[in-house]
Amino acid sequence: MSDRNTHNSTPRKPPVFDTPNFHKLYMPAMPPLGLIRVLRRLFRELAQRRRLRQLLTCDDAQLDDLGYCRHELRRVLRLPLNTDALAAINRVGNRLDSRHGSCADRQCRGHAG
Repeated sequence: MSDRNTHNSTPRKPPVFDTPNFHKLYMPAMPPLGLIRVLRRLFRELAQRRRLRQLLTCDDAQLDDLGYCRHELRRVLRLPLNTDALAAINRVGNRLDSRHGSCADRQCRGHAG
C-alpha cells in the first residue's frame, strides 16, 4: 500500500475561530478626550521648558535685559511637569520688575552659572 491510498481525499475544513464577545472587548473609535488633553498639555509644557532651557545659554547680562535670572530659570525648570513653567517664570519676572528689573537675591548675586 502506498501513502497516497491511505490519505483521505476529503478536503480539510479551515479551523473555526471563535468570534470575540463584543460586550467584553470595547475598542473606541478615538481615545478618551481627557487623555488627549493631558497629552497636549504635556507636549506643550515640554516645548516651553525646552525654550526656557535655551535661555540658560545666554549670559547673565542678556538674561537681566530680558528680565530673567539664571537661578530662577533653573528653579522653574525643576518644577513638576504638571506645573506651568511659563506662568511660573512670568510670576518671577513680575516680582523682579518690582525690584527694578534685576535679580537681587543673595543666591543670584555674582552667579556665574
